[in-house]
Amino acid sequence: MLLRKGIGISTLVLNNFRRLSSASFSCSASRHASSLSDREVTRHVPSSTRVVICGGGVLGTSVAYHLAERGWHDVVLLEQGSLTCGTTWHSAGLIGQLGKDDIEGCKLIGYGLQLYKDLERSHGIGWKQCGSLLLAQTKDRLVTVERKHSLAKVIGVESHLVTPSEISDLCPWIKTSDLQGGLWIPGDGVVAPNDLVYAYNNVAKSKGIQVMEGVKVEDVLSTDGKVTGVQTSHGHIQCEYFVSCSGQWARHLGARSTPSVQVPLHSNEHFYIVSSAIPNMDPMMPVIRDYDGSIYAREWSGGLLAGGFELEGKPTFSFGVPDKFEFQLLASDWDHFQVMMEPILNRFPAMETAEVRTLVNGPESFTPDGNWVLGESAEVRNYYIAAGMNGLGVVGSAGIGKYITESIVDGAPGSSLDAHHILRFNKVHGNRRFLFERVKEVIGAYKLRYPYTHWTKGRKLKTSPIHSVLERAGACFGDLQGYERPLYFRETKGEPSDPYHLEGPSFSKPSWFDNVEAEYRACKDGVCLIDTSCFTMCEVKSDGGEALEYLQYLCCNDVSGQAGHATRTGMLNQQGGYVVDCSVVSLAHNSDHEPQAADAGLDEAPSPAGRNG
Repeated sequence: MLLRKGIGISTLVLNNFRRLSSASFSCSASRHASSLSDREVTRHVPSSTRVVICGGGVLGTSVAYHLAERGWHDVVLLEQGSLTCGTTWHSAGLIGQLGKDDIEGCKLIGYGLQLYKDLERSHGIGWKQCGSLLLAQTKDRLVTVERKHSLAKVIGVESHLVTPSEISDLCPWIKTSDLQGGLWIPGDGVVAPNDLVYAYNNVAKSKGIQVMEGVKVEDVLSTDGKVTGVQTSHGHIQCEYFVSCSGQWARHLGARSTPSVQVPLHSNEHFYIVSSAIPNMDPMMPVIRDYDGSIYAREWSGGLLAGGFELEGKPTFSFGVPDKFEFQLLASDWDHFQVMMEPILNRFPAMETAEVRTLVNGPESFTPDGNWVLGESAEVRNYYIAAGMNGLGVVGSAGIGKYITESIVDGAPGSSLDAHHILRFNKVHGNRRFLFERVKEVIGAYKLRYPYTHWTKGRKLKTSPIHSVLERAGACFGDLQGYERPLYFRETKGEPSDPYHLEGPSFSKPSWFDNVEAEYRACKDGVCLIDTSCFTMCEVKSDGGEALEYLQYLCCNDVSGQAGHATRTGMLNQQGGYVVDCSVVSLAHNSDHEPQAADAGLDEAPSPAGRNG
């Protein structure tokens, strides 16, 4: 069967796909995956343990590995099916050191890269340092690539800006005539995800951690807001800590917990193809990330594994993952994959005559902002989450396992991952309909994003009482913690425009600059009225001087002003880290010397780092 431009997808592909078992495309999956009916099923669970981990994928086993390395052996990992049976087994296994846009996230990935090299020497996880190429087809995309290069310098990752001709030398299998340039990262590579899971698992078990397959977590119990145990399909386990590494099951497991724990994520269908062998294909072909084509590709068994992050995804499993969804894929959808097939054919000319073995459609969980969901929950103490990987579970697994372990063992992680902490969300982000709409857009991870852009789907969760008035006046809104906040006002003459899209996004002077300048001058030279409904207002009061003492401890400025006095300050965490800007207003005094209450109007949503502050 051949794929040619303009011909479309042959029905032979569908027949070929049906003949292939879902596990056969991956040598690792076929080697390790087996039905629980073919192995001894756990009949008894321990009555108590210190930590229960839910999920036997790449994250759960990583947490178990890191806890074992820290000397915590009274740990039980529970997997409702078999290890890797959820989403890990069909992961592409790409390891890119610049996979996140924040410094701490990239450092976390860098830690994992070194660990994977160590595990390759001791266990063999299919690590292959083939490097990667980030491609840019436009001038604006080249700006983002250059920014990645600057980030690499900050965190100590070797990278090189390359021209189209240099790209052709590094990877002669791709078309380069439509490229502006790219970034070469020689230290990147790939792993076999299933082999990585079993390496984590073997180390953890060798140090005394129990790994039990065929045991489902049905409920997480708590007393006085703190984890006390879990109810499983095989009995009750008393525990001090619970870690949900249950992937796309995490939201529904959280909802079943007592009390319920909100985990904002939703599954999307996620596609890639695997071809048969391509003549002269080098096993060390660099991983290709063609951002403008929304595709990625790597060498696979002499052929090509190529997929992408389409601009609008297909949500699935809104009401829960089907029972016994283990080592399974979703139905193929060649029409949906066509938007990625065309860029693949454009970038890899050899694919015009290549045989496609299968189309892999495996569900993957995505979050409202495209970042991971990590850390201790807001609802229950000692209930930790590591989920919502947005397609970056394997590359982040080592660092995430370390992060969760430090949170449990040390009481605080060694790195600040506020952009990924679960406390960045509020109640509106757990709405199922909102998640269904938002993740359609979030999956477009390769979309060119300019400064000050906002998500366009899943909007108007919270609005001001005068929202419609502001809208008619020409307000253009941004999304802040689900709240629609006016960013600027534009002229209402002429054709109506969408108030939830910023006009003229750019890396240089944006089209709305003059509007903002006019508003600034009006505020500076005249009088303005601002709707502050989107600001968080907290009243802190006490019978004595405790309120003032508490705020003086949190704030880095002196907030002991007279009644009616406002102090601009920051709030710090226990490590002295900056958490949030705010204004503290002294409302009244208990006596002539002590303010009774203070009102903190937080200008932005509190940072997760303040949880322990």
